[in-house]
Amino acid sequence: MILIILTFLCILTVNRIHSQIIEFYPVADTIFIAGGCTPPITNVSIGESQTLLDTIKIVPGWNTNIWTSYPEKDEYYDKAYYLVKDSLNIFNYELWIVHQESSFGDPILVPFDSTYEFYAYKFVFKLFVLNENIIIDSLEQNFIAKIGIGIETKNKTCNIPKGYILDQNYPNPFNSKTVIRFEIPFLSFVGISIYNVNGQLVENLKSEVYKPGIYTTTWNANRYNSGIYFIRLSSNKYYLNRKALLLK
Repeated sequence: MILIILTFLCILTVNRIHSQIIEFYPVADTIFIAGGCTPPITNVSIGESQTLLDTIKIVPGWNTNIWTSYPEKDEYYDKAYYLVKDSLNIFNYELWIVHQESSFGDPILVPFDSTYEFYAYKFVFKLFVLNENIIIDSLEQNFIAKIGIGIETKNKTCNIPKGYILDQNYPNPFNSKTVIRFEIPFLSFVGISIYNVNGQLVENLKSEVYKPGIYTTTWNANRYNSGIYFIRLSSNKYYLNRKALLLK
């Protein structure tokens, strides 16, 4: 009996030693990612397993930068990553996006070796280390995503939109708030409005002159009933509509 207990304790000790998340780089409370013409894009991958360590990398994609902000200056990085000690090479990893506002929906499991697009909100990347589907270690890192701040990468430039575009709101369906993204090709007066299924105006969100670029706005629908609504972008002779589903 004593031998069995000692063996069990040894196994736990081995797992604890060989499944530790060592760090997240860069070391910062909050990391910013931003895109100029498009929402920020990251490529998420897991490095080739080494003798002792695995690296879960988050690399900025097209027209995207990653940086941390300090009082003195902003410091930019070509990648961010989790470093995991896994000398036994037997553990599995899961990377989740956990929104800090419930209106953006449930946590999202991000597949490795995939590209993910972010809209403007606060979230955490949370890494889990699993042994036979049991979580044995985890670490989360705060992120803030920004859209349309005029970033230009070394080899790619930010193009002015070629036409009026109204993207599908995100999330959709939603239960209180949803983000609306739209593109403006030239200086123009633009309205963003909400209509019900009977064609009646519910709310004017925006009504102003915009320079060429990509913009987002948020519709807070807390005071409205569940149902189907239509988001309309109007400018000059252009009218674009998207259907939004409010569920409470």
